[in-house]
Amino acid sequence: MCRLIITIKRLKVSVADSGIGIAKEQQTFLFSEFTQADASVARKYGGTGLGLAISQGLIRKMQGEIQLQSEAGKGCTVSFDISAPEAIYTKLTPAVFEDKTMAIVGKKILLVEDNFINRQVIAKMLEPSKVVITVAEDGLEALNILKNKSFDLILMDCQMPNMDGYECTKYIRENERKNGTHVPIIAITANAYEDDKQRCLNVGMDDFVSKPISSHDLYTVIGNVLS
Repeated sequence: MCRLIITIKRLKVSVADSGIGIAKEQQTFLFSEFTQADASVARKYGGTGLGLAISQGLIRKMQGEIQLQSEAGKGCTVSFDISAPEAIYTKLTPAVFEDKTMAIVGKKILLVEDNFINRQVIAKMLEPSKVVITVAEDGLEALNILKNKSFDLILMDCQMPNMDGYECTKYIRENERKNGTHVPIIAITANAYEDDKQRCLNVGMDDFVSKPISSHDLYTVIGNVLS
């Protein structure tokens, strides 16, 4: 197995809004405790005036400084640049798959996940293996898709609106008992307790990966199930 390793030493973050903005003469005092741009009794916006002071203290502990750019009536941009610990991002490359991981290459996968970011992350992890991914945002949509399409594997989030992964899996397994088929289902769960894992297996899932998902765990579990 081959990994690409990227080390991050500095991290820059900017947050912008299009709100009421802050006048130049008020910006000097904003990072002082219990200070607000509008200190009048009848001010529209609440708060204690501690948020920016606390944030500045935290940023300075990480060898950074908060910077503010704003004009009255033209919104505000807050940014900071900090020293990041040596965060390492690892990604499986397609060059050297383990034997059992080769089983995933080119497969058709139904990804059942309601969170957009999670779907993007999982799709990016699976991209090197050239899989064909179809997305369903909840269990009901997954069942509708399965009426017309077949898949080599289902990645099933457990907690979803409308119909969760447990109920969806039960319906799939009931239908399979009638027609004698079986599609592997891997649970994607934020709950890593033994009871939660056992519940996944009890409803008919073949295996599970825990959030936050790593490429290594995802490929290993898929490889085990498909091979």
